[in-house]
Amino acid sequence: PSMDQINPLISPLVDDFIDLWHHGVHYTTTPCHPAGKSCKCAIIPLVCDILAARQMAGFASHHHQFFCSFCHLKRSDIENVNWWTWPARTLDHHRHHAQKWRLAHSEDERTKIYDGTGVRWSELLRLPYWDPIRYTALDPMHALFLNAFGTHIEKIWGIS
Repeated sequence: PSMDQINPLISPLVDDFIDLWHHGVHYTTTPCHPAGKSCKCAIIPLVCDILAARQMAGFASHHHQFFCSFCHLKRSDIENVNWWTWPARTLDHHRHHAQKWRLAHSEDERTKIYDGTGVRWSELLRLPYWDPIRYTALDPMHALFLNAFGTHIEKIWGIS
């Protein structure tokens, strides 16, 4: 599904989690707390395959000029293996550009923001605590059990 389809789909879920974060829920009784217990809820982490993770978190595709969800290394610099030189993504930067994308007045303006930053709006950003850079994880099932990691080693690194 596209971002236009995902955001409206998850919006009610985000509404619920905003309420659960600020107000929580009170259980009148539990086995360990006969007088009841209040708790707050949060969505941490986002675990899914890489394509879904990029869409849900508001990151560009791994084919984009800004292909990484952790740094701003450009595709043209992909051969740079000195990780300490890679400019790290920050939550403030991500939120700023995602908000600009959301408030853009035209699709052309959104495309320009997306092309220049690799960021677009995600409904998950309405959650005050949510950090797409730190909370997005690649599901190990997709990386290992479906042999995505093996394919990466063989096709990308050329090791058989």
